[in-house]
Amino acid sequence: DADGDGIYSATFTYDAPYSGYYTFTNGACGDYSCKENLAGLPCGDPANFNDRFLDVNENTTLSTCFGQCTTDGSCESTADVAVTFRVDMSEQTVAGGVFLHAAFDGWGAIPMNDDDGDSIYETTQTLASGNYEFLYQNGEGVNEVFDGENFTECTITSGAFTNRLLTVGSEATQATDAYCYNSCAACEGANGLDEISGFDFQLIPSVTTGNVEMRFAGVQSAKQVSIVSFTGALIHAFQVPANENVFTLDLSGEATGVYFIQVQTEGFGLTQKLLKVN
Repeated sequence: DADGDGIYSATFTYDAPYSGYYTFTNGACGDYSCKENLAGLPCGDPANFNDRFLDVNENTTLSTCFGQCTTDGSCESTADVAVTFRVDMSEQTVAGGVFLHAAFDGWGAIPMNDDDGDSIYETTQTLASGNYEFLYQNGEGVNEVFDGENFTECTITSGAFTNRLLTVGSEATQATDAYCYNSCAACEGANGLDEISGFDFQLIPSVTTGNVEMRFAGVQSAKQVSIVSFTGALIHAFQVPANENVFTLDLSGEATGVYFIQVQTEGFGLTQKLLKVN
């Protein structure tokens, strides 16, 4: 930005024809936490992390606005909005706190509070108008996990990641629906939780080079199991049949590192941490 007008430019030379993905960042961040957010916008490709796509055969000038899809270099005005994020944890066992895990915060962990004890955790953040990807965490670093094919009403899939999607308008204040944790709908109530309040599972061993035995207790229904990497990517998802209380998990083909094993059954969920070593 040689003239200080807020318009940054760069020129690159490629052999024609040329095509490829690109994006803009506000700063240099190796984890892409400072990249523009094009989730849900027509110029962001959800199959490639919502990046822009360029396909040219001749000298071309691209003029747009950071985080927007304008093509004439103009920027649509945005307003600051006080957005309250809300999640219902009434069907979960809260362990270590509840957190907002969002792209606008560099995928950190923003603490959420339940000041009135109704199991609905909240946090209010000031955001500009636009689209935002986020998840909730039951314990810092333990994300919700969504199957992009079955939760399309409140999520967006970008590459290997499926996150919640929020569109912030121009109103002064906005609040999300208090959906149930790991769901796109309201919690069904306490009955399901009471019926399986003794549900638990163990990982034996919790540090493994390959095979892990999952032992379930307190429930006879089918169990939906998700294996999630430390970065929040869904590695595998499968179902353990009803009345099968011992299941062998094979991680021999996975990279070393920390994984989260999440189990959902009858609206109730638990998460255990697992370490894969050589």
